[in-house]
Amino acid sequence: MLEGAGALGEAAASRAAAAEAGATASNPLAGTTYSAKVQSQMAQPGDLYHGFPSIIDQFAGEGSMSNIVGNDGTTRSLLELPGAVNGKSGNFQWIIEPDNTVNHRLFVPQ
Repeated sequence: MLEGAGALGEAAASRAAAAEAGATASNPLAGTTYSAKVQSQMAQPGDLYHGFPSIIDQFAGEGSMSNIVGNDGTTRSLLELPGAVNGKSGNFQWIIEPDNTVNHRLFVPQ
């Protein structure tokens, strides 16, 4: 389980080093860009659920992908990665639009 805030810990730190060395699974976030909405939410001080550390993005390849269909009929990719923020378990979520824009980046506590 990834810890999104606070000390990464020894195991997570070595996983981060492995990610930088390209030793993790293919990352679905590679080649994506964040929408202006997501960038603004990530920059809000004190909002760890939207602004969780960007190092978590490096582990997105370890998550699970599914398709969701919005009210507009557009099929999008939902990426979920189990983890924790400040000791609270939940899932990190990203929604990737068909044009490879990430329009949703959020930690959802359980």
